[in-house]
Amino acid sequence: MSQPRDEHELDKEEFTEDQWQEVQDFQCGESPYQVAVANWLKADKDAEESAVKAIHDNDRPCRVWLYRLADGRLVGFGALGKSRWRWTGKKDPWVPISSVTWYAVHSDFQGKPIGPKEERYSYRILEDLIGEAQVDQETHPVLALNVHKDNTRAIDLYMSIGFTEELSSRVIDGEEHRRLAVVLNDEALKRILAEQSKK
Repeated sequence: MSQPRDEHELDKEEFTEDQWQEVQDFQCGESPYQVAVANWLKADKDAEESAVKAIHDNDRPCRVWLYRLADGRLVGFGALGKSRWRWTGKKDPWVPISSVTWYAVHSDFQGKPIGPKEERYSYRILEDLIGEAQVDQETHPVLALNVHKDNTRAIDLYMSIGFTEELSSRVIDGEEHRRLAVVLNDEALKRILAEQSKK
């Protein structure tokens, strides 16, 4: 006899253009940086930037996942892309990285379920994104992200799961963002840095 599902268990599915209409009610807060995250998921393919546009971009490939409860309610989403960042100073070598380009938990599910932080939806979705990034750790040994300096809850979460502030902050659209990163594969990073230094 099968065990009943945990009511907080998340189902994960890769976002496609067919699901665009389903995400139009997504919201994750009222701060400008929170609205920007939700708008990226909800914008259409003709917008300058959107989830629908990103998953079809061959030059800057991006994968987006939706996380739902068994009853279909959308708890959150996350997006992973690829880029090249200098590691770690302005004159240091360029390193191929995976990046958490966008990530959010719906306002209705923030801070839930009540209990240890490791069981919260925000923590579990981020852990899953890290797991997805680890697939490419040999070629992209670092997972990095930009986070608005005022988004202290997110910063605390990232730091608690292993991200560190090894990179200088960056100004995006006139707003300061902190750049956080976690090394997924030390040996691969050393190898890539050594290869870059020979060029």
